[in-house]
Amino acid sequence: MQVEEIHHRLLGNQAEQAACLFKEIVPDYLLKWGYNSVVIELGQRLQSNLPHTSGSLSSVIHSLGLAYMNIGDFQHAREKLEAALASRLPRIKDALVPCWAI
Repeated sequence: MQVEEIHHRLLGNQAEQAACLFKEIVPDYLLKWGYNSVVIELGQRLQSNLPHTSGSLSSVIHSLGLAYMNIGDFQHAREKLEAALASRLPRIKDALVPCWAI
């Protein structure tokens, strides 16, 4: 199962590869079928192992927020969802072209 592969990749200091697998299985499998505790456990481990510059970090934090929301922990959900948005804002701003530059 891919969850075990994520565990092994984290043990092998392969956080980026683990995050890629995490992003593949969370929305369509883990969250859909209610494995919120697994998402929280893996997400916390990934969050602490990924560098702050990782492109996967905001997706991991966002998934954590969704899992906390699903279990009714709205305080943690809000914190994680706001953190995910804040980490994405600089990239979004850079991608926007000011209308006066066209």
